[in-house]
Amino acid sequence: MKIGGRPIRSQIIQVFSEAVIRHGGWRESHSGDSAYGHFGLLGAPPGVELTPAESALAAAREFRVALRSLGDVGGMAIECGIGLHIARDCQVHVHKVQLNTARGPVTQKSFDTSSSDVDLLHRMEKLTHRLPGSNIVMSRAFVESLRSAPPNVVEIGKHLFAGQKEPVELLLIPSDLAKPDQIDALRMSDGIETVPLQSNSP
Repeated sequence: MKIGGRPIRSQIIQVFSEAVIRHGGWRESHSGDSAYGHFGLLGAPPGVELTPAESALAAAREFRVALRSLGDVGGMAIECGIGLHIARDCQVHVHKVQLNTARGPVTQKSFDTSSSDVDLLHRMEKLTHRLPGSNIVMSRAFVESLRSAPPNVVEIGKHLFAGQKEPVELLLIPSDLAKPDQIDALRMSDGIETVPLQSNSP
C-alpha cells in the first residue's frame, strides 16, 4: 500500500528515523517490520539536554504522534508497538547508511546489535500487538532510569519471556484506543510469547 505514491513502510521508517535523530539517537539497521533506535551509545549531541532514557521516551512519543498524523493523511489507521528497555553488554556491528529526511540526506553509522536485552526488547514490543493503537511498553529498569516517572503509566506485571532467564516487570503507556479490559487481559495473558508470574508486591 502507498500514501502519496510512496510505500507506507518506507514512510513509517522515515518518521521513525526522524524522531530518533531529532532526539539524539542512532537508528539501527532494520529488517522486516522492525526498527530499532539507540540512545546514549556515543553521548548526547549538542543541544540535547535529556538523559538517554528521557530522549528515547521523547522520541517514542513523537513517533506515536507522527504515526497518527501519517494515517490521517492516508485515510487509514497506522499503529505500531513501541518497546523501551535498558540494553547492556551489546555486541555492536557498525555499518554506514544514508537516510533521506525532510531536512535532506543524513549519513549515519548504522549498526546491528545483539544481546539478551535486545532479544527481550523485541519480545516486549511484540506483546503490544495484542492491544489496538500504538502502545509504549517499558521495563521497570527503563522507567527507574528516568528522572521522573511519565504520566498515565499502567503496571502490567512481571512476565517471563521465551529465551530469558529472569522475569521482567513491565509498564505501559497505553494508546487512547486501548480499553481497560484489554489492558487487564494483557496483564493476565498466558500466551505463547509470555508467561505471567504472580507479583509479591501489594
